Amino acid sequence: MVTWLKKKQKQNQTMKFQLNKKEECLTILMEECGEVIQEASKIMRFGNDASKLTKELGDLQYMINLTANHLGIDSVSIGVHANEKREKLKKYSNLIDK
Repeated sequence: MVTWLKKKQKQNQTMKFQLNKKEECLTILMEECGEVIQEASKIMRFGNDASKLTKELGDLQYMINLTANHLGIDSVSIGVHANEKREKLKKYSNLIDK
């Protein structure tokens, strides 16, 4: 019984979970979002410089573009929504000059 269990555990460790391209893109996109969140938090908590955040933002930007391509999302549509967000921020925040 113990031998069988050890073999099963080893088998599970070496077995790779296969994702299709859409699933893989979405998974990596989520991971990159998490890394951006983590670095932003470290800047706020510890006063870290923005160098690691810059790298993570670049990684996230690439994954946004790649995911949009894999899901057939038009870059013009993304731009439209980005402009809508800009207008909301202009109205409801102090981040953009009015």
